[in-house]
Amino acid sequence: MGLLFITLFLLIVSILAFGWYLYRTLHIYLADGSRVRRSALLNGAASPEVPFQGSIPAMAWVVNATLVVRLIPTPAAAYLVKWGLAGDIAFWRREQEGKSKKKKEICAIRLNQPPGQADEPEALLFEMFQQAAIMGEAVSDTEFFKWSGGNMDQIEVFNREIRAFGMAQLVEWQFAAADEKGKIRLTRRGAEEVRALLGLLRYLQEIERQEVTAARHLWGEYLIIAALFGKQTQVTRRLWNADSETFAALAPDGDGDLFLHFMKFCRKWSADPAEPGDRSRVLGIPIGQS
Repeated sequence: MGLLFITLFLLIVSILAFGWYLYRTLHIYLADGSRVRRSALLNGAASPEVPFQGSIPAMAWVVNATLVVRLIPTPAAAYLVKWGLAGDIAFWRREQEGKSKKKKEICAIRLNQPPGQADEPEALLFEMFQQAAIMGEAVSDTEFFKWSGGNMDQIEVFNREIRAFGMAQLVEWQFAAADEKGKIRLTRRGAEEVRALLGLLRYLQEIERQEVTAARHLWGEYLIIAALFGKQTQVTRRLWNADSETFAALAPDGDGDLFLHFMKFCRKWSADPAEPGDRSRVLGIPIGQS
């Protein structure tokens, strides 16, 4: 009888604990102590507008901190695309021997100049590329991955910089603030901006069915955000198919085919794998929660 009572008691406690956990996961708690249902953020309409001032660290932090959607932000991929669009790095095709001793075509990059008005994590990542490449020489994805495998401590420093810088930006812009316990949480404005971000991600997810030519001025931003959240394959293909001339004009040299090749190179650093289920080429460590 006593064993049955204990078993029932533990079962009731487990059910209540699970119910409380489920209740908490259905809401996001804000800095002022109020809460907003996750579904209210997730069910917003698709929107082509770019939120959070297009900040890579801010968008990466907010997705991980709120866990509204299960994505793996890969800021390195986003910065690579940003540098390619700005002409801070040069890229071209190069042949390299594969494991079977056959020549395969890869993408090589050379650092032209430090990115202008770079945020701190961006400057740190550019410095990492400088260390990976012999100054003045080109570096391929294979060569950089070989370097990164032995320098995970620097990659973790980069991930910490992303977390800290993104959170600081959100606080500065009043999208986040400290709650009564000192934990940084979203403000009401920040929650609305998350809704806008999720609307943009839905727009990019459904981009095959969207009319994108009216938003040509945002195509560069779309490619950066697509790389950040692992959607660059479908976004790149859709923009190319919609208007190949406008797409080619995004590249510093106007070579659309080469720019497509470069986007495939950047995919190796993102959560958008070359093959379904392949996550082995994501650079470093997911930035995690802060």
